[in-house]
Amino acid sequence: MLFLFAMLLLVGVMGYYSLNKVNRAAAAILEDNYESVEYAGIMLRVVENWTGSDSARWQFGDALLRQEKT
Repeated sequence: MLFLFAMLLLVGVMGYYSLNKVNRAAAAILEDNYESVEYAGIMLRVVENWTGSDSARWQFGDALLRQEKT
């Protein structure tokens, strides 16, 4: 009986560890996706208000580089 309790406890601990690991991975993915959407929004605003200036080109390039890193 003690063996079954130990096995149940072991399975519970392993399950908790696995769920916690999946939860951290999902949170990291959501954070990366949110940042990508923010940078895409910046790029969209720059393109919509494009004046051909170096500043606009720099803003677009900066947002693109940051989005590629995420």
